[in-house]
Amino acid sequence: TVYLDHAGATLFPQSQLTSFTNDLMENVYGNPHSQNISSRLTHDTVEHVRYRILAHFHTSPEDYSVIFTAGSTAALKLVAEAFPWVSPGPE
Repeated sequence: TVYLDHAGATLFPQSQLTSFTNDLMENVYGNPHSQNISSRLTHDTVEHVRYRILAHFHTSPEDYSVIFTAGSTAALKLVAEAFPWVSPGPE
């Protein structure tokens, strides 16, 4: 089988699937906004990923925020809603 569409959904490597499956079999993840042990694991995991992303770009939380969205469309919507589309000038 040849898969040519890698633009948005490339095939997962077996090692990634195995690692992800093992993680789900060994841990219980809860709502990161709740106050319990499984929720703490989720919160800590999200914060670790956030830190790794900032470290990858050689920056810190003092300079940038990492915000997770459901996908690229949701991310674009956030930017579009926050962007000042009108000039701050007198007109």
